[in-house]
Formats: sequence, C-alpha cells, structure tokens
Amino acid sequence: MRVTHALRPAGITPLVLKGVWLQACIYEQHEPRVITDVDLLVSEREFERAISALTRAGWRRRSGNAYELSLDHAELQLPIDLHRRLFTRGAFRLSTDAVLERSRVDHAAFGVAVRLPDPRDALAHLIGHFIKSRLRADDSDRLRDFVAIARRKPFEAADGARHLHAVGMARAARYVLHHLAHAEHDGFYRGLLDALPRDLLAKPFVQLAGAVASSSSAAGVVGAIPGFLLDRSLMAGARALVLRALDLRHDERFAGPWPSP
Repeated sequence: MRVTHALRPAGITPLVLKGVWLQACIYEQHEPRVITDVDLLVSEREFERAISALTRAGWRRRSGNAYELSLDHAELQLPIDLHRRLFTRGAFRLSTDAVLERSRVDHAAFGVAVRLPDPRDALAHLIGHFIKSRLRADDSDRLRDFVAIARRKPFEAADGARHLHAVGMARAARYVLHHLAHAEHDGFYRGLLDALPRDLLAKPFVQLAGAVASSSSAAGVVGAIPGFLLDRSLMAGARALVLRALDLRHDERFAGPWPSP
C-alpha cells in the first residue's frame, strides 16, 4: 500500500478497516467484493501528523468531519478515508486506543506493515457503519459482509456477544443481525444474539429504529435518529446526538443528509 510508505517516516502504522480488511482476511480469493475507498484508522494523537505526511506525499483533502477525513491522490483510483475515531464522539464504547491495542501488526496480508483489527472489533465497526449508512436491516447486499464473517467464524459466537455488549453495541447488533440470525443455516449469529445479556428495552428500540429507517421521509435530524436510538442506553444516545450536533461545525464541505454515528 502506497499510503504506508508515506506514513512510515512519521512512525505511523495504520489499521485497515472494512472493505480492505474483509477482502484480505475474510472473503475467499475467488469472491469479488467492490471497494470504493480505503478505510484506515490511526490514533487521535497521530491524526494530524498522518494528514501532514499524506499531504506531503501528494494526497489532497476532499471532505471530512470531526472524526474522519477523505483524501485522494491524482495517481491513484481509490480515495483514503482516514479515521481518528470509528464513530462520532460519545457513540458506543469502541475507543480508538482500545481498538489499536487489540490489533496486531501484520506484514503478510498486504506485503507491508499494517495493523489488522481484532475480528470482534471489525464486526462491531461494520455493525456501526451499517447503522450510520441508514440501511434497512434486510438490505441483503450490504449484509453480505456479515454472511462472509459468519462463514469464516473468526471468533466464537458467545465471545462476540460478550464483546459487543462490552463496547455498547448489543442493541445495534440486534438490529443489524436479526434477519441473518433467522436466515442463516449454521446459526452463528443466532448463537451470538442468544448470548447477549437480557435487555427488556432492546426490542422496542430496535423496532422503532427499523420503522424510522424504513420511512422514505426520514431525512435531516430525523433520519439520523435510529443510530442514536441503538446506543447502549437512551441517555448515551442522546448525549452522542448532542455531541454530533456540536461537531457539525468541523465538517468540511458537508452537503449530505444529517450524519449518524
């Protein structure tokens, strides 16, 4: 990866996320998966230094917000989405430092030194991104990534459940994985959801989030609500929503729908 060579003089080893991780570590070689950008995570203290290093190497800022920046390069087809946090401030409990601490440095997957995430963190990020993208819980195209993870089984279902609960994403997992749990044959996600701690409020919140996400009129702040409803508690979601509103002033050339976590 050319970006790693640009970051190496700054002493930064990025962690790969989402599509590039899935393609290298989860999907079989013969399985196609479209990648539209390269998602990378660096620590918050390295974020500005990473941007400077990439800018010196020819990348240009495209757009961004308080927790990620998109950059492109005239000689490269795919832009970079450089993250300093996986979600907006206060959303869930998947801190950058914890994710990096659980990751491992790998030289084989891409032929250069990169960090690979703990698969449980990778699943948590995919769940959060699914919600952030405001996708319906029965979106079969975007659920394909979760099917591939279930087939590979990079961790035990019960271990995945404990992790998702610990990082505040149990309700989000129930929303995203519900249809898979009923459709899959081997029961990986069914076992994961069954292993989550009992939550009497989970079902109404998941149903409400689904109803809002299914509404074609859900736009602006209303369209962003499902993501915050699915946080670990209503108070936590409300706090994250307020922090996201405050952080809107940091968004660069922001012209899309009101952003979710």
